[in-house]
Amino acid sequence: MPSSHDPHGGIDILHAGVPVETAKRALILIHGRGSTAREILTLAPNLPVTDFAVLAPQAAGSVWYPQRFMRPVEENEPYLSSALAAIDRLVQRLSGSGIPPERIAIGGFSQGACLTVEYAAQHPRRYGAVLAFSGGLIGDASEAAADPSPRHAAEWHARVHRMQRRRQPYPGRTGRRNSGCAEDDGRGGR
Repeated sequence: MPSSHDPHGGIDILHAGVPVETAKRALILIHGRGSTAREILTLAPNLPVTDFAVLAPQAAGSVWYPQRFMRPVEENEPYLSSALAAIDRLVQRLSGSGIPPERIAIGGFSQGACLTVEYAAQHPRRYGAVLAFSGGLIGDASEAAADPSPRHAAEWHARVHRMQRRRQPYPGRTGRRNSGCAEDDGRGGR
């Protein structure tokens, strides 16, 4: 049950795809601010996840944390810690059901993307995938500069691909126009 210290404790988890008990792989989808688990689950039929258990947690009040993601972390507490704990409970549940982290993909949109990246940074291990659609690490730049943890390290545990939608030429590139280019940014992990 949600409380003021754990606003996302006991939140609903919606399910699509194959049952967790028989799945070999899983996808956790995390919705953005003002959205719902039901809405983000509408992505599943458009993804190659027919043999996955697809799970989507529902944020209390449809908000994972109250402030913008580039505000100091303490301004987003206790919501942020509670949201990260909710994702961790879901990853642990899947692992306990026989789906190891390297077969779990975690993805989110907007505020859900920020939460996805933050979770992966705070829980570094191999995942099936980490998908962030319009998001980044949570906290302001001064916190990142002062934090020596692996959370801000250039080397993560997965290859990093950047997806950009641009209609102008890339500076220093061939000059061709692009409307959806995926590229390896060269900072991929091992």
